[in-house]
Amino acid sequence: MRQLASSRAASPDVQLFDPDHLQLGDVVLERGGGLNNAFVAAVTGGRFSHAMIWVGEDFIEAMPDGVRSLSFARVPVVQPKRWALLRVAPENAGHAARAAIEARNLAFNTYDALGSVLTTMKPRRAAKVSSRFCSQLVAEAYLNAGLTLFPNRLPPAVTPNMLRRSPRLLPVCLPLVPSSALFAAPYPAEFLDRNAAFRNSPMAVEGALARTLFATVRKDVRRFILPEARPTPPGNLNDLLSLLPLIDPAQAAPVADRLLAEMTQSGYFHLLTADLAAFLQDAEPTGEWRRQAPAWRTSRDRHRQNAQAYLGHQRAMPHRLWRRLHAMHTDYGRTFEALIRKVDETP
Repeated sequence: MRQLASSRAASPDVQLFDPDHLQLGDVVLERGGGLNNAFVAAVTGGRFSHAMIWVGEDFIEAMPDGVRSLSFARVPVVQPKRWALLRVAPENAGHAARAAIEARNLAFNTYDALGSVLTTMKPRRAAKVSSRFCSQLVAEAYLNAGLTLFPNRLPPAVTPNMLRRSPRLLPVCLPLVPSSALFAAPYPAEFLDRNAAFRNSPMAVEGALARTLFATVRKDVRRFILPEARPTPPGNLNDLLSLLPLIDPAQAAPVADRLLAEMTQSGYFHLLTADLAAFLQDAEPTGEWRRQAPAWRTSRDRHRQNAQAYLGHQRAMPHRLWRRLHAMHTDYGRTFEALIRKVDETP
C-alpha cells in the first residue's frame, strides 16, 4: 500500500514491468541468479529457471516460502536479457483472464520443492493437494481455465523452459519502463532482493497466517465427504472457504467454528484495516497515486466480489464466519473506494 520510499538509491538501471501494458494471464519467465538457478536452467534445457503469472494488479509465483502474490513494484528487472514475456493469442484472451483467477486461487499453497526436482526425472502424475512449484502453477492455472498448454504433459511435469516452447504461448516484447517513470523516489535498494522485500510485506503476513489457519483444520478437512461437484480435497484456505457451504453441515459447522475462533484470535479480520486507514488519513495524493489507481480499482472490485460471495455462502450455510468475512471485505472495498475518490478529486 505505501508508496516506495528509500534510504539509499539503487542502480539507475532498475526497470519495472509497466502494468498498463501487461494483460491478464501473461506469463513471465526469469533466469535467477546463483548456482541453483543455473542448475535448474541447465538440466531443463533452456535459459530460464522461474515462471510467474500476471493476475491484474500483481504477479502470482511459487517460491520456497509458498505461493504468493507480489506487486509489480517488487519485481525489479536489472538485466532484461534474463527475462521473457509470453502471451496467449488474442482468441484465447478469455482463457487467460480465467487463468489469472485460477492462479490467484492457488495463493497460500506451500512450495513443492521435491516436485520441481522430479520434473527432470519422474514427474508426479498429479499435483499434491496443497503444494505447487512455479511452472506447475502456471500450467495448472491455464488447465483449470480450459486451455491446455501441453496436450501430452500434465502441470507437475512442466518446467519453465517448457513454457517457452508451448504452442499456446507467444513471445512478446518486455513492457519495461525505468522505475523513475513510475515512482518519484529512487527505487529502494532493499527491494532488489525481492524475496527479502516480500518477507517484510503485508502480503507475506497474510500468506503465513492463511497457511497456519488451514493447518489448524487440515485433519478435520481430510474426513470430509466431498460432493461430486468438488471431488478434489481443498489445498489451502481459499479452497476450504469455497468448499464449506457444499459440505454436510454436521461436518462443516465444527470447522467453520474453529476457523472463526482462530481468525478472531489471530487478527485475520483486521490485517489490512489499520494499514489502509492510516494510509488514507495521513497520505496526501501525489502523481504516483494516479499510477496506483487502476490497481486500487481492481482491489476494490475484488473485495466487493468477495463480499457478495460470502453473502451467498451465508444463504447456503448460515454461520457467523460468513458475516465476519463479508464485513471484512466490505470494509476493504470501501477504503479502496475512498482512495480512488481522493485520486479523482485531486486536480
